[in-house]
Amino acid sequence: MNFKELFDKAGKSSLWLLIVNQIMWRKVPFNKPHRIKITSFSSHSISAKLPLSRKNKNHLGTMHACAMAALGEYITGVLLLYHLDPGKYRLIMKDISISFFYQCKSSAHATFSLEPNHLIEQINSNLGEEGKTLLPCKVEVHDEEHHHICSVSTEWQIKDWSMVKTK
Repeated sequence: MNFKELFDKAGKSSLWLLIVNQIMWRKVPFNKPHRIKITSFSSHSISAKLPLSRKNKNHLGTMHACAMAALGEYITGVLLLYHLDPGKYRLIMKDISISFFYQCKSSAHATFSLEPNHLIEQINSNLGEEGKTLLPCKVEVHDEEHHHICSVSTEWQIKDWSMVKTK
């Protein structure tokens, strides 16, 4: 079963969503301690929860900034990988920034949405001679009381593998 088939099942079944979360914690070891949990998935949208756990807290006992940045990166990356053939395109984060608005004292939630047809059109029209394009993504993170905690902006470089130079 490939990545896309796995996520298609997760979008329709809570059991498969649980399985996907377990797999992703193993396959993306950097994010395992954060325990980011995908709570819903469709071809257009992904939502996830970041628990306020000891490993996600800062010295003030509130949600650590880097944990929220990881949440934003994680969900944008997963939804983009769902739509991009990893055999054809290399997806790598070029830039990340985060703007804070409110202190997070509970679990955090985020949703990222995109229009798949627009994404593919944008990628194909912008690949150009170098075989790469940049795709900006923005995620708003909210706490349990629906306060807008922060906005995470990522810029992903999408490059045709045939244009990747390793030296």
